[in-house]
Amino acid sequence: MCFHCYRWRCLRPAVRELLRRFDGGVMFSATWRRIALHYHRVEFGEFSYGPDLKPGSLPPGTRVGRFCSIAEGLVVLRRNHPVDFVSQHPLFYRRDPGWIPEDVLPDPEKNPLVIGHDVWIGARVIILPGCRSIGNGAIIGAGAVVTRDVPPFTVVAGVPARLVRKRFAPEVEAVVAASEWWWEPWERIVQHLDLFTGPLEGERLERFRKAFPARTRHEERAATVHPPGAG
Repeated sequence: MCFHCYRWRCLRPAVRELLRRFDGGVMFSATWRRIALHYHRVEFGEFSYGPDLKPGSLPPGTRVGRFCSIAEGLVVLRRNHPVDFVSQHPLFYRRDPGWIPEDVLPDPEKNPLVIGHDVWIGARVIILPGCRSIGNGAIIGAGAVVTRDVPPFTVVAGVPARLVRKRFAPEVEAVVAASEWWWEPWERIVQHLDLFTGPLEGERLERFRKAFPARTRHEERAATVHPPGAG
């Protein structure tokens, strides 16, 4: 019912409140994800959460993976003003003011942002059009201005954002990346919950490797059938 009621703009605030109260909110609500995809063309995966993951707050075409943590104040920009035109004013490159028949610049949806799985984005981060991909397991520090792609399992911060460090030692990153644990059913993750409550060192790393071995190509193909937000 909430999904269909969302088509009427006057009902959208009430729908959001109902989903927040009775359907687990953005972190758990499958209806919320369906609304974002159908009405706003934004995908976000299961268990991802944050105040700016509410439908309508991210540009169309944005994809957010599973288990992402996104703090308040995220700004995602998908195109810039044309600095090489005579004027940078939108009267000369956007059709909506009414003076030109079509947009002169490419549609923002042709430059979509893809945020991987288990990404943490701090408060008041700005992501500029030059960044098209934020890799799995990455961290973006609060207040950063991201101008380029962020590699997986890296910590970036600053203005403009620069590499601070890698999250894991190389051998740990290899195991975590190959496992793609974020695709596992929640019930299976819960069976090994202790592996997620501390650093992967020594014996715990070996247990993680056995519990979540590298995914096969068959499993990778199966995972693509259920992209972020398909739940």
